[in-house]
Amino acid sequence: MKKKIYIISQTENHLTQRGKRHTELAEVLSKKHDVTYYSSNFYHGEKEFLTREQEKEANKVLDYKLNLVRTIRYNNNISIHRVISNLIFGLKVFLSLAFKEKPKNAIIIVPSRPVELLFFISFFHKNNTLVMDVRDIWPDAFEHLSNKALLKAFTFYCNLWLKPSVKKFDKFIKTIPTFQEWIDRYAADKESKFIPLGFSETRFGSTFQYEHLLKEQEKDAPISIVYLGMLQKVIDVMPFVKAINNNPKYSLDLYGDPGIGEMYGKVKAYLEETKSTNIKIKGMLAQDEVGGVISKYDIGLQPMRARHSLPNKTFDYIANLLPIMSIGNHDTSKLVIEEGIGWATVFDENKIQEILDTIDHEVIKKKQEQMRVIRNKYSRSFFFDEVENIIRA
Repeated sequence: MKKKIYIISQTENHLTQRGKRHTELAEVLSKKHDVTYYSSNFYHGEKEFLTREQEKEANKVLDYKLNLVRTIRYNNNISIHRVISNLIFGLKVFLSLAFKEKPKNAIIIVPSRPVELLFFISFFHKNNTLVMDVRDIWPDAFEHLSNKALLKAFTFYCNLWLKPSVKKFDKFIKTIPTFQEWIDRYAADKESKFIPLGFSETRFGSTFQYEHLLKEQEKDAPISIVYLGMLQKVIDVMPFVKAINNNPKYSLDLYGDPGIGEMYGKVKAYLEETKSTNIKIKGMLAQDEVGGVISKYDIGLQPMRARHSLPNKTFDYIANLLPIMSIGNHDTSKLVIEEGIGWATVFDENKIQEILDTIDHEVIKKKQEQMRVIRNKYSRSFFFDEVENIIRA
């Protein structure tokens, strides 16, 4: 039966590059259902506005309706301007649904942040099915903040919105197992389904196309390592950088930071001061370049100081059969150990070196073989199937 479905994702849409989970979901669902997609006209990743002309051109090629909601600019992700932007977005979506769309017996799918949006959407819980895709949790995502007074204030602010709204949602999909703690905090009687972010088959293809990645390496060839992501305090590459710096047994290329990460300057200065010969900052990669570039490496690096972390790059590595070096006590480390697809250690140069001393190309090849075994279960198609099940129910 054809259903009316609303997908509301403030920072992710057809015109943005970062994150495609909900846009791909919209594409899949629009083949069978009537889908309307709300997003912001402010491009969160690039901090620039999308135009009405871009929205118009996008709607010419999409099988669903894309509505870009006009809001305000913010340059800092933790700022009063972002709070105001979230409020404007949430309120405008609420007004559009309440007075224009008037949903009834519809499926409304939203991510777990911003918290203001959850509050506004919770008013439509009667006669509709509200689905929360829990992929980032506030205030917990900011627990690393050194300013504890700011963290306390932000926690209080989030709870004002979360406590009356989360419990009104009907279905929960969690992208990380430990997110259940957050769900229980605000909706203790609600069950959830673990469906990780996963990788896109449209970007990385199916397993048989990756046989060539199980390549033979000369025994003494350097071990090449790649990192994808911003250079941030919470994603701390420095202990690993220091552990391998100027060691000819290893090379490390850092992709994904255009020079704006809070640790970019520190990492760059360290490499210059030490005249590093084996570590390079490579800058940005386009989405369609990721697979072709990282498949040439031996290991993918994933440091994280936050406790809850199973990000997109983890699945980029899995899709490309790239064994993972996970640093920190977080969800990626648990997955790596449970699946046998890499190594996990702590933020300590000596401990990192101890792990590296156990790795050679034969060990890497065995990890790649294991990744090939488990690869398909982390395809994003599982997420689409689960949403279809919710719709049929």
